[in-house]
Amino acid sequence: MLSFFSRIFNRNKNTITASMASVPWRIEALEQTVSSIIDQVDKLNVYLNGWDEIPTFLNVDKINAVMSQDEIGDLGAKGKFYWCEKVNGIHLTIDDDILYPQNYVEEIIYQLSRYPYAVVSYHGSILNYPDFKKRNNKTTHFARACTKDCRVTFVGTGVLAYNTNTTKISLSGFQSAYWSDGWFSKQVRDQGQRCIALRHKESWLKPIDTNGPDIWSMNRSTSAAEEINTWIRKYRLWDEMTLFSERIRDRNLRWWIHKEKVQHKNVGGKINGQKFAESLGIKIPETYSVLSSPDDLPSFDEFGGRFVIKPDQGYSNKNVYLLDDGRDMLDNEPRNREEIIAKLKDAGGEKKQRILIEELLIPWDEEKRIPRDYKFYTFGSNIAYCQIIERRSRSNPKANRYWFVDENFNPIERQIMNDQVQATEKISKPDCWGELVEVCKKLGTELNRFTRIDLYATNRGAVFGEFTPTPHGGKGFTKFADRWLGDMWKGREGAEGLSDIIE
Repeated sequence: MLSFFSRIFNRNKNTITASMASVPWRIEALEQTVSSIIDQVDKLNVYLNGWDEIPTFLNVDKINAVMSQDEIGDLGAKGKFYWCEKVNGIHLTIDDDILYPQNYVEEIIYQLSRYPYAVVSYHGSILNYPDFKKRNNKTTHFARACTKDCRVTFVGTGVLAYNTNTTKISLSGFQSAYWSDGWFSKQVRDQGQRCIALRHKESWLKPIDTNGPDIWSMNRSTSAAEEINTWIRKYRLWDEMTLFSERIRDRNLRWWIHKEKVQHKNVGGKINGQKFAESLGIKIPETYSVLSSPDDLPSFDEFGGRFVIKPDQGYSNKNVYLLDDGRDMLDNEPRNREEIIAKLKDAGGEKKQRILIEELLIPWDEEKRIPRDYKFYTFGSNIAYCQIIERRSRSNPKANRYWFVDENFNPIERQIMNDQVQATEKISKPDCWGELVEVCKKLGTELNRFTRIDLYATNRGAVFGEFTPTPHGGKGFTKFADRWLGDMWKGREGAEGLSDIIE
């Protein structure tokens, strides 16, 4: 291990110091934590808040344990930083309720060496709004798996490492006995340095069950949360989103993970979306039947020769069957009722969702082909562009053709998606293009937020397809498009003046 460390920093000039704070009711957890870390560091500092005596297991040469009443009083969580101005070299701050693996120090010091002028931790959170609420806080938790390193707003100080030669931290910078993560991260940000949350496997770091109050619970009290919000706003301690991908990930977190209540959030499903569009006088496909189970699929004879079978929820034509005289137009293969029932069951597993059977639309030019998708990326009534997709194969998506045009049907000269290139062949402008744009703006105005609005150009004009609130999960956009669409996003949901939060 020493040879490994010597490759990372000069051992004569840098020592490995760990510091922590603890409370009396965590004595058993403290002993476990100390046992897991002591052999990995040169020195361990322990600040004992409110203890009557120093536990005997801390009477070890490399451990410096002090009681708060003998120093400067109860410091709460910031007690782990009592020595921050005296430590030279690598400073690790740890918590008294975590078991650290045998290779913890070796691993975190290696990761620190990868990020000059940064601090690293296995716990962090990204705050994109000046509001310390769970739904606004994307957290990388030390006990859960994290698949990649990421820059965060605040690092967790219980699994933290920094180099005192490059990052200067002062005890006076901690303005309260709690929220040490925020005060530490503020000092790092003030120095123009980065806070990095590191990738790690689940349960590599293990929490220890404890009794009694913890600092996190104190942070979540109403008075503490309000005070933290005041500090966040005063010192601008949040990271404003500038990229479209960030906005979509944030929406996914708020809407679907934290269940934020938003007006018309449920219109993303095909059935609810069609009902919403129809209520505004917009044409929708004729629905032949809505099924609650694949087993309810009737005989194909009931629907004539042309119809579509698709689930209420889904994307990219997954589990969609466009049948024309018994053949699936997506792969030109014959399909029968039993085969499609089996495929729908296999794809859906135990999940229950409704299945639509609706008309197979006829293209505006009445050519015998799959109707093209016209996917409008809209911010309220403002159209960024329309993505036109000509689907040619189910098994080979690369066979599909793509066009990207503005609302005047002029080609977008820059590439939008990494894996979708503008087709070289010129595409004809539908004779109902004006209606498509008009319908899109009407729906966009009504929703008053960013939404991808999918329409069809048919022989009876513009027909609604569906709404997509988080297209591609925000992934796959070129750097140009990510910035461009991010710049178009206004306010919380993408359009100016949005006030559709119901809470």
